[in-house]
Amino acid sequence: MSPYLVFDVNETLLDLSALDPHFQAYFGDKTFRKDWFNQVLKSAFSSTILGSYHNFGHVARTALTMVANQNEISLGQDAYTSILGQMRQLPAHPDVIPGIIRLKEAGYRMSALTNSPYEVAKDQIDHAGLSEYMDSVLSVDSSMALKPAQTVYVYASQALGKNAHDLCLIAAHPWDIAGAMRSGWQGAFITRRDKAWNPLFEEPSFQGVDLVDIATQLTEF
Repeated sequence: MSPYLVFDVNETLLDLSALDPHFQAYFGDKTFRKDWFNQVLKSAFSSTILGSYHNFGHVARTALTMVANQNEISLGQDAYTSILGQMRQLPAHPDVIPGIIRLKEAGYRMSALTNSPYEVAKDQIDHAGLSEYMDSVLSVDSSMALKPAQTVYVYASQALGKNAHDLCLIAAHPWDIAGAMRSGWQGAFITRRDKAWNPLFEEPSFQGVDLVDIATQLTEF
């Protein structure tokens, strides 16, 4: 039986490099975008470990403040508005729609599962032209935990009405896939740009350079 596919959103489906002009404008160097998103993830992981839930939008905002303070940069409200507002209007990676179309034509059903608040996630999926391919968009807000907490994957299984072993998470983040697999899901890892599988984790069920590669493997599965 083919698995039901669940996609991570930020970096997996959507290209964060669209934020680079904003970081160039407000931080003086577009490479601060990576520093910021790394801090977003660190803050999210810390919150998860400590069992202290914070909305991902708030995590993203405080991470901007931290990176600015660390580099003695003063940010006005316009910087927060521009950068966080752009998060709702990220383009899909070039391989995403071709890969999803191939999966759809092969009979796969799909949903998205993201740390982003539902309203943001819905705008992201709509703007990227992915709404017609997704059965649903799920936000971790409904589970009051951030990925990779197992609570998130249990919530998603229940929301989709699926057994864990019938689900496959597709993501560009090893920690996300590891969390899903620890919860009984299958996992498919996309090795985007500087991404590499973490050897501390169990190997994913599938691994490919982009979504077209993953789709090829799944349609031959």
